[in-house]
Amino acid sequence: MSELQVHHLNSCSNYKELANDVKNGVLIHKDLHVEFHSKYDKFTGNCDAGMFYDFFRKKTGNDFENYIKENKLGIYYENKEY
Repeated sequence: MSELQVHHLNSCSNYKELANDVKNGVLIHKDLHVEFHSKYDKFTGNCDAGMFYDFFRKKTGNDFENYIKENKLGIYYENKEY
């Protein structure tokens, strides 16, 4: 089983139109995925990008968008190419 999973920044249950939008997902370790959902939405599927940004900031001390840009991860994110 893969150690990586896609986390939807804006939940599929609340943002059905974004369910298959590649810009609405980030690849994270499965343990972090479980940790995020256990802390932020109790696995209800009611999460949004702001919650993930908060989680990322608390885990790493970094702003998510700045981290992506500064590390030149070569991704396309929220209509911005980095």
